[in-house]
Formats: sequence, structure tokens, C-alpha cells
Amino acid sequence: LLGVLVIVFQGDLRALLQLQPNPHDLILLGSMTAWSCYTLWINRRPAQLSLFGFLFVIGVIGQCVSLPLVLHELAGYPSGLLQSFGARVWLGIVYLGIFATLAAMLCFGYGVARAGPVRGGIFTHLVPVLSVLFAVLFSDETLALYHVLGFVLVAGGAMVSCLQPPVESPPVVGTHASHPNTPASNA
Repeated sequence: LLGVLVIVFQGDLRALLQLQPNPHDLILLGSMTAWSCYTLWINRRPAQLSLFGFLFVIGVIGQCVSLPLVLHELAGYPSGLLQSFGARVWLGIVYLGIFATLAAMLCFGYGVARAGPVRGGIFTHLVPVLSVLFAVLFSDETLALYHVLGFVLVAGGAMVSCLQPPVESPPVVGTHASHPNTPASNA
């Protein structure tokens, strides 16, 4: 989390003290809560429901929740807005729908199903790291020192969270002769 904060606040964590929440933050908080529930429920879905089927159900619920907000948002724009979109805008929307949403959620769901929700959830902190890398590659964003520091903190946190505690072998019960490191006696 510290690595994400370093990236978001551009290395100046004092800006966190000047943060002024607004009503839209509640929507973001709700989205984060929904994402957490999705992550936890992936492994708890009914056995007969495939990952793709589960994602479909989640998508339908998400559309039902989002549709009133989208309609409210579109009501504030002039009529004919959607018709004014060019091919580039529609290609961007298709990309967001197929790759940035469907493919990403299927890959994330597969990873969580394999690694578990706690380990899988840790890797959501890579989103700002990858966002910065893509911005540098495709949008002429300049890589700054705070980006690198944030990357190191995020990667370090992910690695530490994935470490397994050492497994100690159970104590051997019996005579000294039964212990593998003790030579057998000539009794």
C-alpha cells in the first residue's frame, strides 16, 4: 500500500494530509468493496458455475447497478453525442470492454482461483505500477524517481506477502536410535 501511495502522491506523502474527500469518493469506496467481494467469492462460487459463468453473473449485476448512473450522466450531455464518436473512440470502447475488462477479470479470476484470494488480492497493487509503465510507453509520460520507489515498494510488498513461513519437521518420538541424525546403538 505504501508503494501505491508513493506513486499516487508523487513521492510527497504530506499531500495525503491535504486530501479533501468528495462525494465521488463514496462511489470509489463502493467499487473497492465490490472488488473485494468478487475476489473473495471467486473460490466460493457454486461448483457447477464456471469462472466465465460467474464473471457473466457479476457483469450483469454490475450493468444493472451502473445503468442508472450512465443514463444520469448522459442526460447532462447534448443529444447526438454518441453519434459524434469517431472510429477511434469506438475502438477504444471495444478495447476497454474486451481486454481491459473481460480478459483482465478472467485472468485475475484464474489467478485468484489458483493462488487464493489473499495472495491474488495483493497483486491488485500492481495496477498503478502497470498504469505508469503503460503511460511511459504510450503517452510520453516521464518516469520519475518516485515511480521507481513506488515500484520497488509494491514489488517488495507483493514478494514478502507471498513468502511461506518455514515448515519445521515434527519432533521424532522414540529412542535415540530412531532419530535420523543419531547413530544406532549396538544394544
